[in-house]
Amino acid sequence: MIQPTPLPTLPDADTDTEAEANVPRLVDYIGPLSLRRIAKLCLTALVYLVLTELAVRLLNPQDDFIQRDMFVVDRSLGFRMVPNYHGTMSKKAVPVTINSWGLRDREYGQRPDGTLRVYALGDSLVFGYGVPIEETYPRVLGQLLEERLGRKVEVVNGGIPGYGTLQELAFLESTIDVVKPDVVVLIFSVLNDASDNFKFARRPKGGPNLTRERLFQARAWIREHSHLFLLLQRRMARNDTGEELQVHAIAPARSTARGIDLIEESLKRFAHVAAQHGVAFGAIIAPAHRQVSPVLWSEALRRYGLPPASYVPTQPNDRLMAFAEQRNIPLLDLLPVLRQHQRERLYWDGDGEHWEPRGHEVVAEATADFLLKNGLVGPAAMSARRHD
Repeated sequence: MIQPTPLPTLPDADTDTEAEANVPRLVDYIGPLSLRRIAKLCLTALVYLVLTELAVRLLNPQDDFIQRDMFVVDRSLGFRMVPNYHGTMSKKAVPVTINSWGLRDREYGQRPDGTLRVYALGDSLVFGYGVPIEETYPRVLGQLLEERLGRKVEVVNGGIPGYGTLQELAFLESTIDVVKPDVVVLIFSVLNDASDNFKFARRPKGGPNLTRERLFQARAWIREHSHLFLLLQRRMARNDTGEELQVHAIAPARSTARGIDLIEESLKRFAHVAAQHGVAFGAIIAPAHRQVSPVLWSEALRRYGLPPASYVPTQPNDRLMAFAEQRNIPLLDLLPVLRQHQRERLYWDGDGEHWEPRGHEVVAEATADFLLKNGLVGPAAMSARRHD
């Protein structure tokens, strides 16, 4: 006769309590959390951070390109450059002077009669990251336009490192009545403007926040003085490069798609603000180096294990060009132009995304052609403004 299998017995409550009591807890490792104990743990952590900071300074010192004290908190823009600042970009020891308008440029007064004033807006590309002011894109563009138009031309450098198109739009709205340009030119980067826009759109809204401003200032101080902070930040940035490739994806992530939407919304608003002020407007897409170089493009996909069939190097350029054409917004894609010069030294070797002086020259030449071709400058533009 087969005996039935006995059902397993459940431990009684006392057994459960005893088992739980034997499970190690955090307090068993670090001891009771008295104020003295907490202070001792914080001091130990601080000592380790200081030792690590000293080790990084000695073994792997981190040079920064732009001094963080060049920026100040701004409630509407997030941050802006400090007016009348004087400093250097430490990597190449390039002098940086910020004028009273908060721009990397000379001082401007009342525009002289007969002078054409172009307001070039953008991020660190227009600013001239690592390049002497005389070799920056705005200066070269001004010289080219003067030669072609036979008149005095001022190209105001409105480049702010770290800005996306939303911040550049807000900056235009706050400065256009001060600068009083005839033409506004926006250069935006497909490398990071989508992510910059997404982050800026999600920033905390509201009035003054003393705690947030103090945290920003504390972070800025650490960013300015800590080599360990810079090392960790750059390691994280390298890890984010795979995410940056999302702008080239056929089906991008939701945050990237929203960031591209915000670029389109910015272009519409730029055109509207310019029209309200009787100013001509044109925009320019600045491609990433990986788009210009097929070798770098293949390396990037291979490094992050991304399927080539799901990523297109001309994204989102093609989408933005179609968007601008539908709305009659003059838009130049620099990708074909820079590909024609890809054997030249257009980008920094150690940076990969910012232009060398030759890159500034090529972009300025393409911009001058673009402005003249679309009637944004020259006799046709002057006639249209007189008619308005």
